[in-house]
Amino acid sequence: MTNQEAIELIGGGTNGEQEQYWLDLGCGTGTFTEALATVLPAHSNITGVDKTTNSFRRK
Repeated sequence: MTNQEAIELIGGGTNGEQEQYWLDLGCGTGTFTEALATVLPAHSNITGVDKTTNSFRRK
């Protein structure tokens, strides 16, 4: 899945202007996590969790 496909999958599920808190279970390489970071309002928080260490590196 590409970042753009993940953004389209999220669609309007992040509506609102207040900060939001998300938990991405099984984040893998972080495609969905990065897509969330693209569409969430400022100061939102995303926690990515995966059973494989170092699968998602913060940029």
